[in-house]
Amino acid sequence: MLSISIVVVSYGSAAYLAECFSSLLKSVAVYGADRVKVALVENHQDAAQLEKTRRAIAPFLKQGVSFWQAPANLGYGAGANWGWTRLGPSDIKIVLNPDMVFPDEWLSAFVRPFEKDASIGIVGCKLLGREGEIQHAGGLIRRDLVLAEHFGAGEPDDGRWDESCPVEFVTGAALGIRAGLFEQLGGFDPAFFPGYYEDVDLCKRVADLGFKVWYEGAAVAHHFEGGTFGRGLGYYLPLHRNRLRYIFKHLSTRQLLTETLPAETQRLRGTMDDRDRQATATVYRTAARSFFGSLDPGLAPGSRTPALPAISQEKENKTVLKKKPESSRPDLYDSSLEASSGEGANLSRQLMERVKEVKEGWLIEEKPFRSRLPFVASLRERFNSISTRWYVKPILAQQVEYNAAVARAIEDLGKLAAANQPVHDLEIATLSERMLSMEQRLERIEILLENLAASSHNEAGKNV
Repeated sequence: MLSISIVVVSYGSAAYLAECFSSLLKSVAVYGADRVKVALVENHQDAAQLEKTRRAIAPFLKQGVSFWQAPANLGYGAGANWGWTRLGPSDIKIVLNPDMVFPDEWLSAFVRPFEKDASIGIVGCKLLGREGEIQHAGGLIRRDLVLAEHFGAGEPDDGRWDESCPVEFVTGAALGIRAGLFEQLGGFDPAFFPGYYEDVDLCKRVADLGFKVWYEGAAVAHHFEGGTFGRGLGYYLPLHRNRLRYIFKHLSTRQLLTETLPAETQRLRGTMDDRDRQATATVYRTAARSFFGSLDPGLAPGSRTPALPAISQEKENKTVLKKKPESSRPDLYDSSLEASSGEGANLSRQLMERVKEVKEGWLIEEKPFRSRLPFVASLRERFNSISTRWYVKPILAQQVEYNAAVARAIEDLGKLAAANQPVHDLEIATLSERMLSMEQRLERIEILLENLAASSHNEAGKNV
């Protein structure tokens, strides 16, 4: 029988704890309480909220539940990591939302896939909403928009989603992972704070190592979604920020430019929740500033401090494992970033200027070297393989100038989201033209750098 560590991560969710732990401990007893350790991690730092949590969890401390206040608001993923580590060794690590209720047989059914199949690395379960409707039965990520699609969402629980199968991701509301993978990967990436996409990211990293992400239809729990984070601007801001973080971490530069950005432009044309639109605008414009700082050409390079990872950085740093048989939540919203009503009228002219900048940066010409770094992280390995000869430096210098034009394009996309009006065909056509130009630019640079690398290798061979 596998040993299990279960961490429930709360953020001021005292009202849900009695029902959650009452049902959870019954399920633990059915599985075998001597093989299971359970803990509650409270992320909230407010004294009044903490006292409410203490009172709610007190009856369960006598039943072996551990209760810890996190040293700071760690967020959902990092809170799970911290709790799992404190609980000590076990075969399986499970994290749960506090706004859940579990049938007696839930834990036994949830762990069974780990017992039967050594190739399964992560397990999730069927989640039902307040009215008994399907909330989650596994999911996938749309390739273009990088938005989560939950299988069966909103449908009746009539048996159609009972079949267990591999999926692209399972929700972190109820997620289990093998201890070996947790240790190898470091668990959830704490950068996905306070939550959202940390589960998708972990599932992808586990799948990239060759393990299955498994939806177990026989394990069913009830999830009263919203008890931890709720809905509002405080929901949409971290959602889109972490979505963008996931994009930069896992997507190639070409996929970002040719699939995601055009699809996102189309998404912004439709009717959206005002809070969603506002959050999207803020995140894009903040990201552009994080990557490039002020777009003033005279800015000192040292003043640029990226807040998001470089595109596809995870692909370079990944460790390969061979398969074996809200108060303290950061507020990203900045009202100064909202587009004024008059800004939309001038957007077409601005977009045309951006296209001109992109076209002017098309051809690579020799220029005096300037100490700025390239944006295209997917080319980093090629850059490192080329010696710093005089003809490489002008390429890097001009690449940075082109990168600034790309950053301004991202800012424009943020303005499109912020403008509370439809996007006109001219704007869409302009964005499409810019995406095509950037793709062609990347292809030319890749070919040129490959030729330079080959030339450098040949000359090195002659000197041997």
